[in-house]
Amino acid sequence: VRACGSPLFVNARPGRARNALVALQVTASVLLLICSAIFLRSAWGAATIDPGVRTADTVFVSIANEQARGALLEAIKSEPSVVSIAASWPGALGGGRAAFADAAGASGKSSIAYIFVSPEYFSVLGIDIVRGRGFAPTERSATVAVAVVSESVAHRFWPDRDAIGQALRLEPDQTGGAPGPDEPPLPSRTVDVVGIARDVPGFRFVSS
Repeated sequence: VRACGSPLFVNARPGRARNALVALQVTASVLLLICSAIFLRSAWGAATIDPGVRTADTVFVSIANEQARGALLEAIKSEPSVVSIAASWPGALGGGRAAFADAAGASGKSSIAYIFVSPEYFSVLGIDIVRGRGFAPTERSATVAVAVVSESVAHRFWPDRDAIGQALRLEPDQTGGAPGPDEPPLPSRTVDVVGIARDVPGFRFVSS
């Protein structure tokens, strides 16, 4: 109640809605700060962890249509910025397909992962051959019976001798399902180890 013509001053306190809004803003800000800290920590960890292969100037291309492979490779080779190209099946670091391996003197068969690669695979991805050699251009075939194994596989099968020149008997693991129509077969065969590659996550055994 006020007298006519006299000014009216109101000292209103913040309501519940304003308090709830302020609390919500503070909570959201804290959550954003936490998420930012987690993201920065993950990004820093990814930047400091060595993946074991060259990634800075490497592009991985998956070819779904095998019939278009030739034309696609020619188009990529014609690009001036492309220095070299390598091929692998399955993917470059996809873990490979399962097989059973048996070496002379070993105690039974062991499960092993394998991939088919071109001779340029190791140089393109920067994977060092620590002993022996990589694949030669004349060995560019899935039927060639030579192989490069990782350091871990070499130590597993031949802990007290050199793996170079040793024979490894391979048999496909059928428990993983039937191979796809474009999948290169892995017949039961014996391969000769020509090289030992530096350990890389997901890499255990490769065949040319």
